[in-house]
Amino acid sequence: MRPNTLHAVLTAMDSVCGGGHFYATSTMLDTFVGLVHTFICDLYITNISHPPSRFILTQMINFYHAGLLRENMELDDPARPHAFHLEEPAAVADLLLICALGTLINVLSFETYTAPGLRREAKMDKSQAQLWNEHDVNGISEDDRKLYCLARGQSFEIVAWLDANFSTGPTNVPVQSLFSQALLHICKTVCNYKWLADKK
Repeated sequence: MRPNTLHAVLTAMDSVCGGGHFYATSTMLDTFVGLVHTFICDLYITNISHPPSRFILTQMINFYHAGLLRENMELDDPARPHAFHLEEPAAVADLLLICALGTLINVLSFETYTAPGLRREAKMDKSQAQLWNEHDVNGISEDDRKLYCLARGQSFEIVAWLDANFSTGPTNVPVQSLFSQALLHICKTVCNYKWLADKK
């Protein structure tokens, strides 16, 4: 299914269902919208959050970073068809979107706003809240924090590489400037969406 496809699982008797996630660069806009939507309305629209699926996104960023910046991909590499073909504006937009996801990966995770081991809807006690406020001790594991930091850094490096290697048309606005403006717009939109959702 494409990202954000409304679906339900019905069974004749109680069942445990398994599933998975598949991310395609060509559907990154839909994926981004879906991740924001499930972050804001998580337990109201789905029965489970999927923090482990963020690992896939970090690996995609690492793949593009390796292929574009480090040029670690041979011409006969079987993974080469999955690399970006940046002749198309849509491909550049998809790459910038995955970089935006890499930048905001922990911001769009409910684990950032909870104490270790707490479920999303659980309230922090006083000592947990103090550790969260003073030392940023949250529900994201140390390994995931490091992975998210790497993805964020690689995302910034990809944007800088795009800025150094591509022009944006007749006005030649720097790619980094476009990315910063888009990121600001995304953050404002997410905040407004969250505010509206909390009101309802």
